[in-house]
Amino acid sequence: MDKWERILFQIEKRAKIIDSKTEEFDVDVLSNGEVIKGTKEVVIFSAPKGKMKVEKITKPRVLGKKIISSKRVGGRVVEDFVYSPEEKVVLFKVYQWDKEKGDWVEMSLEQI
Repeated sequence: MDKWERILFQIEKRAKIIDSKTEEFDVDVLSNGEVIKGTKEVVIFSAPKGKMKVEKITKPRVLGKKIISSKRVGGRVVEDFVYSPEEKVVLFKVYQWDKEKGDWVEMSLEQI
Protein backbone atom coordinates (compact mmCIF):
# COMPACT_ATOMS: atom_id res chain seq x y z
CA MET A 1 0.00 0.00 0.00
CA ASP A 2 1.55 3.31 -1.05
CA LYS A 3 1.26 6.63 0.78
CA TRP A 4 -1.74 7.89 -1.24
CA GLU A 5 -3.70 4.68 -0.60
CA ARG A 6 -2.98 4.97 3.14
CA ILE A 7 -4.22 8.59 3.12
CA LEU A 8 -7.43 7.57 1.31
CA PHE A 9 -7.95 4.66 3.71
CA GLN A 10 -7.68 7.01 6.73
CA ILE A 11 -10.08 9.50 5.14
CA GLU A 12 -12.65 6.77 4.36
CA LYS A 13 -12.33 5.46 7.92
CA ARG A 14 -12.79 8.82 9.66
CA ALA A 15 -14.78 11.07 7.31
CA LYS A 16 -17.40 11.15 4.55
CA ILE A 17 -16.04 11.53 1.01
CA ILE A 18 -18.02 14.14 -0.94
CA ASP A 19 -16.23 14.03 -4.30
CA SER A 20 -13.29 12.27 -5.91
CA LYS A 21 -11.76 12.92 -9.34
CA THR A 22 -8.60 12.64 -11.40
CA GLU A 23 -7.67 15.35 -13.89
CA GLU A 24 -4.82 15.98 -16.28
CA PHE A 25 -3.12 19.39 -16.42
CA ASP A 26 -0.38 21.12 -18.42
CA VAL A 27 2.88 21.39 -16.50
CA ASP A 28 4.78 23.26 -19.24
CA VAL A 29 4.75 24.02 -22.96
CA LEU A 30 8.21 23.75 -24.52
CA SER A 31 9.48 26.04 -27.29
CA ASN A 32 8.95 23.26 -29.86
CA GLY A 33 5.25 23.11 -28.92
CA GLU A 34 5.48 19.90 -26.90
CA VAL A 35 3.09 19.92 -23.93
CA ILE A 36 4.32 18.31 -20.71
CA LYS A 37 1.39 16.79 -18.78
CA GLY A 38 0.82 15.95 -15.14
CA THR A 39 -2.06 14.40 -13.21
CA LYS A 40 -3.93 15.59 -10.15
CA GLU A 41 -6.02 13.29 -7.97
CA VAL A 42 -8.46 15.24 -5.78
CA VAL A 43 -10.57 14.00 -2.88
CA ILE A 44 -13.01 16.34 -1.11
CA PHE A 45 -14.39 15.18 2.23
CA SER A 46 -16.33 16.32 5.27
CA ALA A 47 -14.23 16.24 8.44
CA PRO A 48 -14.68 17.48 12.04
CA LYS A 49 -12.78 20.67 11.02
CA GLY A 50 -15.19 21.22 8.13
CA LYS A 51 -14.93 20.63 4.40
CA MET A 52 -11.41 19.61 3.34
CA LYS A 53 -9.58 18.60 0.19
CA VAL A 54 -6.43 16.53 -0.42
CA GLU A 55 -4.53 16.51 -3.71
CA LYS A 56 -1.92 14.16 -5.10
CA ILE A 57 -0.02 15.93 -7.88
CA THR A 58 2.21 13.81 -10.14
CA LYS A 59 4.46 15.44 -12.72
CA PRO A 60 7.74 14.67 -14.52
CA ARG A 61 10.99 15.41 -12.66
CA VAL A 62 12.94 18.45 -13.92
CA LEU A 63 16.47 17.39 -14.89
CA GLY A 64 17.77 20.83 -15.83
CA LYS A 65 17.46 23.80 -18.16
CA LYS A 66 18.28 23.99 -21.84
CA ILE A 67 19.00 27.38 -23.40
CA ILE A 68 18.17 27.75 -27.09
CA SER A 69 19.56 30.87 -28.77
CA SER A 70 20.70 32.15 -32.13
CA LYS A 71 24.02 33.91 -32.77
CA ARG A 72 22.36 36.78 -34.63
CA VAL A 73 22.01 40.22 -33.07
CA GLY A 74 18.54 40.57 -31.60
CA GLY A 75 18.01 36.82 -31.88
CA ARG A 76 15.53 35.05 -29.70
CA VAL A 77 16.69 33.30 -26.51
CA VAL A 78 14.46 30.56 -25.09
CA GLU A 79 14.88 28.63 -21.85
CA ASP A 80 13.26 25.20 -21.76
CA PHE A 81 13.21 22.83 -18.83
CA VAL A 82 14.40 19.29 -19.52
CA TYR A 83 11.99 16.71 -18.08
CA SER A 84 12.67 13.06 -17.29
CA PRO A 85 10.56 10.68 -19.40
CA GLU A 86 10.34 8.07 -16.63
CA GLU A 87 11.00 9.78 -13.26
CA LYS A 88 8.03 11.44 -11.56
CA VAL A 89 7.65 13.86 -8.65
CA VAL A 90 4.68 13.41 -6.33
CA LEU A 91 3.35 16.26 -4.15
CA PHE A 92 0.59 16.07 -1.54
CA LYS A 93 -1.42 19.15 -0.59
CA VAL A 94 -4.18 19.61 1.98
CA TYR A 95 -6.77 22.40 1.83
CA GLN A 96 -9.56 23.57 4.11
CA TRP A 97 -12.66 25.39 2.85
CA ASP A 98 -12.81 28.98 4.13
CA LYS A 99 -16.45 30.10 4.26
CA GLU A 100 -15.54 33.80 4.60
CA LYS A 101 -13.29 33.83 1.52
CA GLY A 102 -15.40 31.30 -0.37
CA ASP A 103 -12.24 29.47 -1.47
CA TRP A 104 -9.81 26.71 -0.53
CA VAL A 105 -6.93 27.68 1.81
CA GLU A 106 -3.82 25.50 1.82
CA MET A 107 -2.95 24.10 5.22
CA SER A 108 0.57 23.80 6.58
CA LEU A 109 1.89 20.65 8.24
CA GLU A 110 1.55 22.27 11.67
CA GLN A 111 -2.17 22.93 11.11
CA ILE A 112 -2.93 19.29 10.30
